[in-house]
Amino acid sequence: MMKDIPTLTGANYNIWAPSMKAYLMSTGVWTYTNGVRVAPTDITSDEYISWLEKDEQALGTITLKSAQNIRSLVSKEATS
Repeated sequence: MMKDIPTLTGANYNIWAPSMKAYLMSTGVWTYTNGVRVAPTDITSDEYISWLEKDEQALGTITLKSAQNIRSLVSKEATS
C-alpha cells in the first residue's frame, strides 16, 4: 500500500527506492518509469493516450511520496 512507502527526503533514498519500485510494480506502472515502455511516436493514437495515462499515474505517485523540496524538482519532469 502507498501508505507504507516513506516520503522521499533525499537522505532516505536507499529505503524509499525499493518500496516505491515495489509499489509501482504492484500497480502495473513500473515499466513506464524504467524505460521498458516508451511513448508511441503517434501522439494522436489511442496507444499514446493509454501510455500517457499510465506514465502520469507513475509520475503522480512518485511526486506524492516526495518531500516538498524534492517535489518541485519532480514536478518539472514531463514523464516518469
